[in-house]
Amino acid sequence: MTELSEEFLKLLTGEFDLETIFHLVVQDRAVRRLGCVSLCVNLRWLDLSKNQIVAIENVEALQCLQVMDLSSNQIRTVDPCVSKLASLETLHLRDNKVAKLEDLQAVGNIPKLQYLSFRAVDGTAKNPVCDDPRYREFTLGKCPKLIALDSQRTKLPELQFDPADFAEPNLTLPEPESWLPDALGAEGFGEIF
Repeated sequence: MTELSEEFLKLLTGEFDLETIFHLVVQDRAVRRLGCVSLCVNLRWLDLSKNQIVAIENVEALQCLQVMDLSSNQIRTVDPCVSKLASLETLHLRDNKVAKLEDLQAVGNIPKLQYLSFRAVDGTAKNPVCDDPRYREFTLGKCPKLIALDSQRTKLPELQFDPADFAEPNLTLPEPESWLPDALGAEGFGEIF
């Protein structure tokens, strides 16, 4: 398990001051809590995907944060503290444990949110809430300024993917035909050059 302490963040980024960290990627390190990330007040990009985070907490101070990826964690609800992220435009929460529509309420209060994902465009890596037939309508109702939900444009028709479209094609190729005239044959070919 990795603790996001001041010392760890400085060692990981090579920065001497947490305020000079603008981009932070800590994937697949068994992180459980956001720890001292809140001290990185100038952070613009945060990727803590593939960890064991159970709650979004202590992010209110990240006023410059534009992109946050917390995919593949153990998050069960979108905490109201995300509504304090004044610059957040992109939020990825794919493959978490969010199960109820009520657990999505806070995303509607993020002022600049444009891109939101609770599942991949092909329907994989989803949260249980994505199986609710009201999910898309509810989320778009809460976030009318979204440009894309689950990597699909909100103003265009929803794309439907058939897994068969991604299968290896079964092609039968014809036998190749000779492209040299029969009159030349193998011997005549050498005489030309």
